[in-house]
Formats: sequence, C-alpha cells, structure tokens
Amino acid sequence: MYHLFINSVPLVLYLSEPWAKTLAFFPFIITVFSALLLAKFNTDTRQTHSFIGVPTPAITIFATGMALILHNDSFHLTPALLNSFVIGGISMVLAYLLVSDLHLIALKFRSFGWKSNRAQYLLLLMSGISFIVFGMAGIPLAIVFYIILSVINHRFQLNIDPLTSNKS
Repeated sequence: MYHLFINSVPLVLYLSEPWAKTLAFFPFIITVFSALLLAKFNTDTRQTHSFIGVPTPAITIFATGMALILHNDSFHLTPALLNSFVIGGISMVLAYLLVSDLHLIALKFRSFGWKSNRAQYLLLLMSGISFIVFGMAGIPLAIVFYIILSVINHRFQLNIDPLTSNKS
C-alpha cells in the first residue's frame, strides 16, 4: 500500500514537500492496526468458531491483489486506484476492519458436509468464479465476498440461535 500511495496522484506531484513525505507513511496505519488485531486475538477467548475482525492475511491478500490488478490492468482501473485519496481511504477502511467486531468465517472444516460448512463452500465457489471471470481483479473481490458473506452468515446464525432469539 505504501508503494501504491507514493506513486499515486496527486501525492506524487508534491513529494518534494516535507508534509508529503510524512503523509506517504499513512498506509502504515494498516501495520499498526494489524499489531492491535494480533494483540486482541491473543487475549480474546470468543474466537473459537469465527474470527473477530478481518484476519491480517486477508488484508495482505487484498493489498497484494490491488498491486496485481495494477500490474495486469485489463479493466483500466489504474486511474481510479492510483489516487492518493482512494488508497488513503482504502487504508483507513482496512485498518478499521482489522479491529472491528465483525464476526468472520473461519475457514476450518470440521467435516466436509454441506450443512455445517455452507458459508465456507459458498465463499470458495464465489472466489473461484471471481478469479475465472475477473482474473487478478478477482483477488481483492474474493476478500470483499469473504467480508459480506461473513456478515450475512453471522446475522443468519443470530436469527436462528435459540439462545439469542427473544421468544416471549
């Protein structure tokens, strides 16, 4: 993200300015929040069947996927993605997702049955389709699918869990 940020417009136009050189380190907020996530993970006892907060490897895959999109830009996304404000915004969103209270699917399979692994299988299917259809652009899209599917899965589980439902 740092490399993308320092090569982005309009930041690249001002790199000779002292404030711009300081601002160029803004994407490292992801590193700081990754450390916070790991510290939180090591002390949080609620994370047995799901992750709370987007796992650091998923953020890494997303950022690497952005770089790969720019390297193989068959969708002409370079002008939109190589923008300081877009990269800064993405960095802030990724940092927030690291320490958020989102419950995300753990990709651990306890069995291979459909019912107990429905979300994992759907994620694998959606990711595979996105890779086939979008190529390198499918990599960050798979992470977006992971987050959306996890939120839907968690909401669905809350609605059917007899311990959390309010039956009067």
